[in-house]
Amino acid sequence: MNTKTTYQNSLFQVTKTGVIVACIMHMLYSIIYFQQGHYSFAWLHTVFFAVTIFSILLTIKKRCRSLVAHLITLSIFVPTVLYNVYRVKNISWANPWILLSILVITLMDGYKSGTVWLGIGLISVIGMYQLEQQPLLNEENAFLFVDNILLLLAVGAAIIFTEREKWRAFNKLDMAQNRLTEQANNDPLTDLYNRRYFFQQGAQSFEQNPRHNPLSIILFDIDNFKEINDTFGHSTGDLVLTHVADLCRQEFRDSDLVARFGGEEFIALMPANVEAAIKVSERLKYRLNNNPLKTSSMFIPITISMGIAELPTAQDFSLDHLIKLADTAMYRAKEAGKDQIAVWKNELPHQLSD
Repeated sequence: MNTKTTYQNSLFQVTKTGVIVACIMHMLYSIIYFQQGHYSFAWLHTVFFAVTIFSILLTIKKRCRSLVAHLITLSIFVPTVLYNVYRVKNISWANPWILLSILVITLMDGYKSGTVWLGIGLISVIGMYQLEQQPLLNEENAFLFVDNILLLLAVGAAIIFTEREKWRAFNKLDMAQNRLTEQANNDPLTDLYNRRYFFQQGAQSFEQNPRHNPLSIILFDIDNFKEINDTFGHSTGDLVLTHVADLCRQEFRDSDLVARFGGEEFIALMPANVEAAIKVSERLKYRLNNNPLKTSSMFIPITISMGIAELPTAQDFSLDHLIKLADTAMYRAKEAGKDQIAVWKNELPHQLSD
């Protein structure tokens, strides 16, 4: 789980708290207004009390966080504006509540939604001044108007800017963590998974795999790789490895665990039976046979010897055991003349012809 996801999960806790507080607030206001005979405001808070109850149900299921955030913000914002227009008629009283609604939406749904609601708040303040019919030519009213606008803009912008910088910091931290994870899990030359990660994920696949589900190992080795290094140099040998890795990415599925096993050896763990593993192996071998490595001055043919082993459903095999069976089959393929595929089946490796 990355930093941003962790923070988003914490926002659900903030959202739950905000919804409960808003629910209590609307319930209390509706009771007070009913007792005072202000039935319009009482019913308004009753409606938003029902809205907050609906929001509580959504937060319990961890769904529609953005919708909940906007509903709660609306439940604070609308009564504030209406109460100020019809009762208080004092922008200085309304400003803190508008800022509260901006804080709520920014914390719950991010700085972009906060920016939208800040714009709505500024328009509302200007509109409330017009409805109150306070002439701005009057020096006192003009200064009061400017003070309230600047207060709303400054505090609202500070809330939004702080949240935006927080999200940017989380993005940078997540990118750094992803790079570190890739460096720890991937082979630096081929960008396939490395041996350590293969054993880690492969062991999990074995633990989570019911015995009736097929698992197959394909282990293969580049033929005559030492001669390629000795003849053309290690830099060309690296190109051969990356060429093989690129073709592996094209042939294997996302669900297959493919890794550089060490040196010129590669390995793949497939959630598939041996027949499917054979088909993939034949395609990969065909692609390599028909796509030699092209350098600036020559074409270098590449062949591989492949061994395949399937997890027997009736036996409790470990990952190491299955790899040993595939390794035995691979060496049988090399003994048969290289550029071959051999399958461990019924306790004996069976060679497949080209």
